[in-house]
Amino acid sequence: ELLRRVRSVAAGFADRGIEPGDRVVVQLPNSVNFAVVLFALLECGAVPVLTLPAHRRREITHLAATASAVAYVISDRDGDFDYCELADEVLASVTSVRHVFVDSSGPESNGGGSHTSLSAVAGVPRQFPRARPTDPALLLVSGGTTGLPKLIARTHNDYEYNARASAEVCALGPEDVYLAVLPAAHNFPLACPGLLGALGVGATVVFSGSASPDHAFALIERYRVTITALVPTLTHLWCEAAEWEDANLSSLRLLQVGGAKLAPEVAKLVEPALGCRLQQVFGMAE
Repeated sequence: ELLRRVRSVAAGFADRGIEPGDRVVVQLPNSVNFAVVLFALLECGAVPVLTLPAHRRREITHLAATASAVAYVISDRDGDFDYCELADEVLASVTSVRHVFVDSSGPESNGGGSHTSLSAVAGVPRQFPRARPTDPALLLVSGGTTGLPKLIARTHNDYEYNARASAEVCALGPEDVYLAVLPAAHNFPLACPGLLGALGVGATVVFSGSASPDHAFALIERYRVTITALVPTLTHLWCEAAEWEDANLSSLRLLQVGGAKLAPEVAKLVEPALGCRLQQVFGMAE
């Protein structure tokens, strides 16, 4: 079902002028449509530029201009923030951007003629030329810097190996359920093993729109999540919340923690509080 949807959206992107090698800025929250858009762009030969939901005009215009992006994929809103207004600013500032695709709850386009509803992006599936293994597959953004983020090119063979090897290290299999809590555009929840590693072995992926313990714990219980990834601050919060949240976390076998140094006193809390093993993950998108 996912593959059919991906192929239809890939054809829809191509019908709207997205060509192999074109860079497309993607700024979507954790959702099934994040996966659909990512794979559809890869299918039609475009290069996704994966940005974070928290990025705003300064970061997005910089990344779109640096990548010479031709399109921008957004959700319509996040709370009080209007991404369609941001998209209009990007269109006015970055001359290479010609298309804005909006993931919204309604079928209508947002923002007039310059914006196209993602729900309208569908075409007749067809074969696209295969990318070379050494071609850039996607562009990730750097993290942990005080200046503007940098773009990091990852090739198809490199990134496929990244996801596959990470899945092997985590003993990931078809019976596993991976919960994407951190923004899926990050290298950590995308391919370490994350979304790509999980789907690569036939596991299930659950997207969480919130990292709060009450929301995430309910998902773990409902979908019998076996593995997820957090940063240290969230790890400490989850361990504390386990004392008062009434949720069954017995399915969870592995918690990955990365992104910053994990204090030993917090590391010692994980197994008693959450009932799972701790795996510390090191490495940046670079």
